Amino acid sequence: MGSYDDPHDFRSFAARLDRAIRTADVQFFLENVVFEDLKCDVDFPTPPKSCIGKPRGATVQGIISGVWASEGFGLDAEGYETFIREFLTNTDVSAVDDYGDPRPQLYAYGIFKPEHTASDIPRGTVQAFATRRSSGSGSKTPSPGRNVLIIHVGFNGKRWGITRLIVTPPLQQYPPAAALLDPTRPEAKEMLQYWRRWEP
Repeated sequence: MGSYDDPHDFRSFAARLDRAIRTADVQFFLENVVFEDLKCDVDFPTPPKSCIGKPRGATVQGIISGVWASEGFGLDAEGYETFIREFLTNTDVSAVDDYGDPRPQLYAYGIFKPEHTASDIPRGTVQAFATRRSSGSGSKTPSPGRNVLIIHVGFNGKRWGITRLIVTPPLQQYPPAAALLDPTRPEAKEMLQYWRRWEP
């Protein structure tokens, strides 16, 4: 769907991302995240736990995350590591569905249309769509069932980095999220200007 000329070789980063997802390489995610200053005295997105007890005006380094179609939340370094580790390891390997392997994998990548992108997401950001079937535990990631982790990846002029994470509810509970894995769905054409199945 659509076209993308890949001016900064996103596919090379995606190949490394795919390997990290398939091998549960949490260290890759720690080395390739782009943290920002998150304000502690705001209601939205919900501040990280490390903001507790901080004075007014304080900030902590972290990344904005969220559940699709719900409110966002900030993750500090510890929360981010926990979030990623849960996604990569909390898998129901006995369940198979229309999307194949239940284990974590990079399934596709694409670019949201501007009207479906948060205003603070820089132009040129690519969305990587990772998926797996959750075994049913975890404090932040919806479960059980198959869901999609939308990994926003931006280029800073020198290298690609992970700038935001959004996880969908299980597809059986929120069918529109299946459009991230199936470009033939009407929702995909509405949301995405580009989509491509990942092929290593």
